[in-house]
Amino acid sequence: MLAAGLAKRARGDAAPLNIIVCENLLDAGAKLREEVRRELPEGLALSLDEIAGFPEAVIGRMAPIQTEAMKDGDPLRISVEKYAFLPVDKAAFRGDAPSVEGLCTLDRFEYYVKRKLYVHNLGHAAVAYLGLLKGCTYIAEAVDDADILFLAAGAMRESAAALAMENAGDAANLGRHIDNLLYRFSNRALGDTCARVAADPARKLSQGDRLVGALENCEKYGLPAVYIAAAVAAALPALGFPGAASLEEITGLSPDGQHYRAIMAFWETVSGADAGGAAAALRRAAGRLAGDITIL
Repeated sequence: MLAAGLAKRARGDAAPLNIIVCENLLDAGAKLREEVRRELPEGLALSLDEIAGFPEAVIGRMAPIQTEAMKDGDPLRISVEKYAFLPVDKAAFRGDAPSVEGLCTLDRFEYYVKRKLYVHNLGHAAVAYLGLLKGCTYIAEAVDDADILFLAAGAMRESAAALAMENAGDAANLGRHIDNLLYRFSNRALGDTCARVAADPARKLSQGDRLVGALENCEKYGLPAVYIAAAVAAALPALGFPGAASLEEITGLSPDGQHYRAIMAFWETVSGADAGGAAAALRRAAGRLAGDITIL
């Protein structure tokens, strides 16, 4: 549909069209551009970059599945949280970016995509999978649990430490960002569910995505990732693990790696625990792997 529209538009003298890509995926703009290019006639495919831009966006605003109460009698009504900013890749626009309230154009955009995926999406997924282990229905309910908050926050801070190696000037801001996210996750008015956030576990446990990608980023800088490993282990039941698929097949991690062993250690902790004891068992295991976590 995009290719057909661009082809029709190219017959006139229209200005370049910018298609803002809102997807939690690294290189989402480039991937969509190549999909569109394949659907265009050869001549137009060669000039695609002149007639269209594919700037990526970092989607930070949380919008849960809309209940009838949220719709309030209007099927087009959408209830969301108050956070209302959409950062976009400034360099990817063809021509000037539109003047839209809340639209924020940023340079060095790849870093912000990684920050969204490896802090926001990582933390959200960790809360969801741990919440399901403990029998929680809602994200706000899960993040209000001390064990889940302990592990999810630990995973987000581990990932942030790796990101700070790429952008040292953002270290303090990353800490504030994590605090802000955890507060926003606790918004009960959203009615967001663990099941919704945990959906599509195969993608969320794949290489480069929020869980395993964050773990690999920590490994790249020689940093610990024991809490991220706990989040990965918590996500495995959603795929029916161990079943037919191995951890190596699911995550792409080598069985010889320390993170693989850490995930399996957490898995062994939770696989035999009931919903009431799983997260507490994970907390104890995380404490043992992380060392002394007592604050004196």
